[in-house]
Amino acid sequence: MKKIIFTIVLISFLFLVTPVKSVDCDRQCLNDEINQYTQKIHELQGQAKTLSNQISSYNAQITLAELKVQQTEDEIKLLGGRIDQVGSSLSALTEAFSARGHLRVL
Repeated sequence: MKKIIFTIVLISFLFLVTPVKSVDCDRQCLNDEINQYTQKIHELQGQAKTLSNQISSYNAQITLAELKVQQTEDEIKLLGGRIDQVGSSLSALTEAFSARGHLRVL
């Protein structure tokens, strides 16, 4: 029984030490990790409600939240770039429209 508890604690510790991937990870990588941690949370919650499993479940939920925050930040950066592009296009169209209006008046 003690060996089983020790093994569970050891596996939980190894799970805790696993680092979150770098910021360079693409969207598919983030989605894969989110799915992996979601599945891990469901597995741990389905197991017996021991203290070490509960801690592992909480740690998996924290990692999942961190990954979702990272994914949201990446999407915000992407949308920010698109907004800048639309703003530039709008400025160019406004200038072109304004120049065209001046030509008709003359």
